[in-house]
Amino acid sequence: MRKPIVLGTLVLAVASSALAAVPASAADTTVTFTVGTTGSTVSILPSVAMAGVTASNTVTGTMTSVITDLRIAGGSWTSTISSTDFTLVGATSPGAAAIVAATSAKVYNTAATVTVPGTATLTNTHTALGSALTLSNSAQTLLSATTTNANVTTVASTVSIDVTGKDTGAYAGTITQSVS
Repeated sequence: MRKPIVLGTLVLAVASSALAAVPASAADTTVTFTVGTTGSTVSILPSVAMAGVTASNTVTGTMTSVITDLRIAGGSWTSTISSTDFTLVGATSPGAAAIVAATSAKVYNTAATVTVPGTATLTNTHTALGSALTLSNSAQTLLSATTTNANVTTVASTVSIDVTGKDTGAYAGTITQSVS
């Protein structure tokens, strides 16, 4: 089930009884940014702005995810992420210079912590720009955990989007995070 982001925090919830299967949950984050020489911004969550285009033609910013696992018994969960291509807002038949492919975006987790007492052993392989996950139109694993109790995990991620050679203007796309 997809739910729009409200109040600037992406919340992914896993709740079930000890004997029930973990339901899948998903949330979309609308991403907009402007390509130009000045005043360029990206908004991944309503309250998070991304830095403008630099000499390297990259916009970056942070996104926070909260994964809530209310199961009392042990289990595991996997958080996946995908993205649409980003399109120049208002373009009726955009050419290559008006589309930023999802693969132009990279994401890595700058912090992933269990914030509510419980035991979650995190597997977090995307921890720096050098090991960043290149986004695509298909879901890929961003983070996973093995759990022995209820837990809440907060993940701060950095998103970097290369806009080299793209038309000036505002772009929009959707990043989807799911947990199952």
